[in-house]
Amino acid sequence: MSVPVRVILLAIALVLFGAPPVSAATVPGPVRKLEAEVKSDKIEVSWEKPADDGDRRIREYEVYVAGPGFRTTRTDVDVKLPAPGTYTARVRARNSQGWGPWAETSPFTIRAVGKPSVPTDVKLTVRNGDDLRLTYSPPKDDGGSSIEDFRVRLNGPGYNNKVWTVGDDRTVDIKNVADGVYRAEVAAENEYGWGAWAGSNEVRVGNSPPGAVTSISAWVQDGTIMVSWSPPATDGGSAVFGYVVRVAPGFERYVSETTTALSGFNPGTFQIVVTARNHQGEGPPTTVGATIDAPPGVQIGPFISRESFVARQYLDLFDRPADASGLTFWTAQLAEDGSNASQVLAAMMASREFAPNYQAIRLYLAYFNRLPDNRGLNYWVDVLKQQGAPLAAVSGAFASSAEFRQTYGPLTDPEFVALVYNNVLLRLPDAAGYNYWVQQMRLGLGRGSLMTLFSDSAEFQRASNPAVQTVAIYNSMLDRSPQSEEFQRWVAAIGADPARRAQLVDQIFHSDEYRTRVR
Repeated sequence: MSVPVRVILLAIALVLFGAPPVSAATVPGPVRKLEAEVKSDKIEVSWEKPADDGDRRIREYEVYVAGPGFRTTRTDVDVKLPAPGTYTARVRARNSQGWGPWAETSPFTIRAVGKPSVPTDVKLTVRNGDDLRLTYSPPKDDGGSSIEDFRVRLNGPGYNNKVWTVGDDRTVDIKNVADGVYRAEVAAENEYGWGAWAGSNEVRVGNSPPGAVTSISAWVQDGTIMVSWSPPATDGGSAVFGYVVRVAPGFERYVSETTTALSGFNPGTFQIVVTARNHQGEGPPTTVGATIDAPPGVQIGPFISRESFVARQYLDLFDRPADASGLTFWTAQLAEDGSNASQVLAAMMASREFAPNYQAIRLYLAYFNRLPDNRGLNYWVDVLKQQGAPLAAVSGAFASSAEFRQTYGPLTDPEFVALVYNNVLLRLPDAAGYNYWVQQMRLGLGRGSLMTLFSDSAEFQRASNPAVQTVAIYNSMLDRSPQSEEFQRWVAAIGADPARRAQLVDQIFHSDEYRTRVR
């Protein structure tokens, strides 16, 4: 039997050179040109096949957009738009040998689309005696669509919430208005509709601040400065509703009566300044002096006695004068020589009466992820302590505040739930938790109540404790917010060792700044 020549040649080649190499199949390489683009109602994810398919046909792709993954055989896909937040998209390819490596996009942001937030810097001023000028700036959030128009609403004599459209103007003049009190509001419009109104300050046309208070006098009684005065001779055409009492440096009190008692001051000579207030502002100052003599006895830091130390802490920490039983109790905790003053101060800060200070600070962190400004913190602490407002009501005021609207725009309840998870727990909500809280809000749970359940939770109290303690100590002892370097240093220290909180209290208690403030 004859053998074909080509078979013989192939056999000779195999003997001489061996079998030709067979390439080994591998998993595919990463996909190329991966892109994610946010549209009005979806995310478009697209890519090109891997440059290296591993010598096998690509069978499918797996796509992951900050949530459960899914698979596709296409090289592009539409993903339903998730809640506002920051996301990444990842894609990998599979052949018969398995899955290749992930390719990942840069982080991209999804923000709420809808009506614009409120205009900012809304200010109403009186010009030329009987003219008004309204100025404002565009909203911080245009809702994802260009601002098309502005509306102005004015309330006052002859202007019963009159509304008119002003186009793209940033300054609106209203001429020859009648005497009285005026307030304006501004709203912006985009393709999704009109946003909420932003209100201006109130101004009075035809009136002025009140005159100076009269017949002022001051005297010292048992270490307390007593101040008395008479109302101003002229009220400026608007009723006087209160007085401001200042004692340099840094002490300020608002009162409605014409007498007040100022306690917690150390020996020295003081200048007390009193002004009257009406709707136009403060009148000119009237000043009176008073001197507190130093009694014999032990000095506790900058304080002349244990009682004066405790009395001042009641004012600084609890925003009220000391009651007799409280004064007796805390004085008894203080050593005769005052050597444990810092520890007593720290214990007073750990009391139930001081707790609203911590709660208010946590609300600032939870809602706005920032330190509270000192004036704003003092106001909300006063609302919680002196006015007895529930924490959920204060939280609700944060949720409906101009800052909240300007920062986040109009949010739906599901978007608010996602915001709470992001701000407090620093993560996207899990599906079960998200659905549960959305359902609770549908059943009537308010936004203020929802946020307090998270901001006052044991988890957030632990996580925020170093920051909250640092802010509370600076606010109550020095009546100011910590500077950036101070805040970072003490948050790191207290976070590493909670006992360092007492060290911060002691350091401030013996500082020149504290001594100057409490004198």
